[in-house]
Amino acid sequence: MSYTFNTQHSKGKDAEQFIYEVFQPAFNVIPASKDLQKQGIDFTFTDRTNNAVHWVELKTDWTADRTGNAFIETISCDREGKLGWAYTSQASWLLYFIPQKKRIYRIAFDFLRLELSGWQCYPEREIPNQGKGGSYNTIGLLVPLAELQRIAQEVIEL
Repeated sequence: MSYTFNTQHSKGKDAEQFIYEVFQPAFNVIPASKDLQKQGIDFTFTDRTNNAVHWVELKTDWTADRTGNAFIETISCDREGKLGWAYTSQASWLLYFIPQKKRIYRIAFDFLRLELSGWQCYPEREIPNQGKGGSYNTIGLLVPLAELQRIAQEVIEL
C-alpha cells in the first residue's frame, strides 16, 4: 500500500485537533510555526502551573493497534538519503498516539535516541510513498509497543 501526502496530512490534522483538546487544560497549546515545523515540531506546550515550555512532535499510528509495533522513522526519503524524524526532530517530547486505543505515549526525544542503537535488532520496514517529486520509500524500525511503554515518561489512556 502506498501512502499519499495529502491523505496522511488530512488524517494528521484530525489527530492534531484531538491532541489539542486533550492537552489544552494543562498546557497552553500553540500549533508550531512553519519554521518550527521544519525542525520537526508540531506544537509548543506551555505548562499552566510552572510556565515550562516543551516543543512537541506528534506521530499518529493507525496500524500499531493491529500490529503491536510502533513505526520509528529512521529514513524519511530513501531517494534523497534524508534521515527520519527519530534523528532530526528538534522537539523535546514525542507524543506517539494510537487512535484506536486512545493511548498516547509521551517520550523524551533524548530517551528515544538513546534506545535507537539497541532497537536495530527489530525489523526494518519500507513504506512506499508518493510525493511531488515522485515515488520514494520511508524506512523505519518496527518497535514493539512494550518498548515505547518502557521508555515513556507517561502513558495516557483516554
